[in-house]
Amino acid sequence: MVCLTCGLENDPAAAVCARCNSVLDAATVPMVAPHPRSGPDPRSTPDPRSGPDPRFGPDLRRPRGRLLPIVAGVTVAVLIAVIIGLVVREPGEPDAPVAGDQDNPVATVTVVPPVEPSVVSPPSSSFSPSPEVTETLAQETADPVAQGRAVDGLLRRSGVTRDKLNEAIDRVHRCTGLSGALADMREVGEERRDQIGEAGAADLSALSDGEGIRSALVTALQHSLDADAAFVDWAEPAAAGSCTDSAARRADYSRGQSASKRAGTAKQAFLDRWNPVAAELGLPSHTRDDI
Repeated sequence: MVCLTCGLENDPAAAVCARCNSVLDAATVPMVAPHPRSGPDPRSTPDPRSGPDPRFGPDLRRPRGRLLPIVAGVTVAVLIAVIIGLVVREPGEPDAPVAGDQDNPVATVTVVPPVEPSVVSPPSSSFSPSPEVTETLAQETADPVAQGRAVDGLLRRSGVTRDKLNEAIDRVHRCTGLSGALADMREVGEERRDQIGEAGAADLSALSDGEGIRSALVTALQHSLDADAAFVDWAEPAAAGSCTDSAARRADYSRGQSASKRAGTAKQAFLDRWNPVAAELGLPSHTRDDI
């Protein structure tokens, strides 16, 4: 019986073709013997040793089931190659990013290194405190005892200056040592000016009634300076060789005495402010004759 698929003549009792495994049924055309005068029947099967029949395409005699082992072997080889690649890959090497197409881009993750902490400078400010706030801060940070001692030292120097003036006035009265007496009076004037400047520039912010104390002291020292100037005018004629008591000299002397009285009154007003503060600070009190 001839197979319609590959043209192989099979045993009439066979159910499938011995070459291509095609099913042989009753519709299969039996082999017809060629006519003695004609050539070989074109449907006859060529000799299997001569290779596949060109009329029916490639040789289909190999069983299809043999392809499965080949496919399985190729798959195992691919898996082994992938595993070897993962093991041999350098540690720490990042995976290559997978590029997506234009419609479905693949998101990539960027690892940002940690930022080192830095010192932040405070913002600059143009704020300036009011004079009242500045004065309050100065009072809180200043030392009242130190400021009180500075005032006490100034009063002691003022007392030395006052004694120098009284000694010079006594020598002029006695008409002796007149040039030296006049020089001392002029020095007294310079010392008074320095004391007035020192009192005006002193920091009394930590003292109670500090500005009142300053004002009263400057007023007293200024009257003392006025008295010294008048006594200098009174002593100059005597130093020039005339100790005669003239009307002009008497007028200068009277002016000096009036300034001294005003100075004494101002000194007492100052002491009324100062002595209570001095007692609080543990400093000695003074009288008007000490200044």
